[in-house]
Amino acid sequence: MAEVPRLAPWPGPINQEYYDGLKRHELLLQRCKKCSKFRFWPIEMCPYCNSFDHEWARCSGKGTVHSYTIQHAAMPFPWV
Repeated sequence: MAEVPRLAPWPGPINQEYYDGLKRHELLLQRCKKCSKFRFWPIEMCPYCNSFDHEWARCSGKGTVHSYTIQHAAMPFPWV
């Protein structure tokens, strides 16, 4: 049976800085320069104020995790 390739993240122009930070063991989040709110996943426009101006902010690593999710990718073929 042929091995099915594992799905990998797709770095692109919008999220490349995020993945580069992970390689350096840093968690970077986008922060809007207009309203100062953080957003995740990386996107072009701020969902709070519609600004396109953002910066990448390094998280301190000090915080509380209140909840989390585990994303499961669908199989690329039907399972019978």
